Amino acid sequence: MKNTFFAFLIITALIISPSCKKKSDGTPSGPGTVQNFQPTTSGSTWTYTAVSNGTTRDYTLTATSKDTVINTTTYKVFTNSGGPNEYYTKTGSDYYHYSFYEAINQAIELLYIKDNLSVNNSWKQTKNATINGVNGTAELECVVMEKGISYTAGGKTYADVTHVKINPTFYASGFKLSNNKADIHYYFANNTGFIYSTTDLSVAIPFSSPYIYTGTVTLIVSNIK
Repeated sequence: MKNTFFAFLIITALIISPSCKKKSDGTPSGPGTVQNFQPTTSGSTWTYTAVSNGTTRDYTLTATSKDTVINTTTYKVFTNSGGPNEYYTKTGSDYYHYSFYEAINQAIELLYIKDNLSVNNSWKQTKNATINGVNGTAELECVVMEKGISYTAGGKTYADVTHVKINPTFYASGFKLSNNKADIHYYFANNTGFIYSTTDLSVAIPFSSPYIYTGTVTLIVSNIK
């Protein structure tokens, strides 16, 4: 299985399972709460159900004791039961993920959460992308929508969850692509990691069929060591 961890930020993503949330004041739960939105302890596991354009599959990520260097950055190696290894690291308050992304047909390094930002703050990054055979770039604006909320995914309610919305802008041959539909959301739980994403995306491609992607990814069970 090609990586579906992130929907355009991956544009991949994906379970249609009921989810609910409770608003908070935008701060982590409890004074002095330590933020860790991606545990990397060896032997920890996360099992997800992904629904991608109507196709459903499960996969399990397992944190190993191995490290590797990618683009001068040291990453922790995670095995993926449905595809190639994935790689995670944290630098200060920044969390990075390196893997092959099905939606853009290549491996990229992605800054997917910054745990020191307040609600409504954002960051941008630009990545190469190949969609429907057309080479271009995707500018990803990542916006912190909510912090410190409770959120239910896969039948379990998580506390201290951060909600990030992805606003992509696509370019091909130097031109901005129009007629885009992009509704992309990710949820990360403190001391657990990625718990849910939903993506509804449509991109007009010059001289090609529109690129359409819908899906969800839901954490079903985790075992954090």
